[in-house]
Amino acid sequence: MIGSIPSYGYLPGAAPAAPEVTAGKVLTSAEEKKLYQACVDFESIFVKQMLDSMRSTVPKGGLFDGGMSREIFEDRLYDSYAEKISATAGLGLAKQMFEQIKETL
Repeated sequence: MIGSIPSYGYLPGAAPAAPEVTAGKVLTSAEEKKLYQACVDFESIFVKQMLDSMRSTVPKGGLFDGGMSREIFEDRLYDSYAEKISATAGLGLAKQMFEQIKETL
């Protein structure tokens, strides 16, 4: 059974060694903008999934159900909400990701 445990180069019971951090390359401002935009896009997707989960808890039905057109409208509306929340740094996830990724490059 022990043979199936992957070896990470440290003794059992000892704390694992911290990964080596090498001096990263210096990013140009265009690369930084591209990286930050990718982080904002990721945050937008994350927020959209969170909003979709919240929306799924609201009961549907009633006098004015709306059908498929309402589903499409709500989906696009929540896409816009997610983009606005991410663009205005509402959660700050994009900034944290950007700083973390920038350090590791």
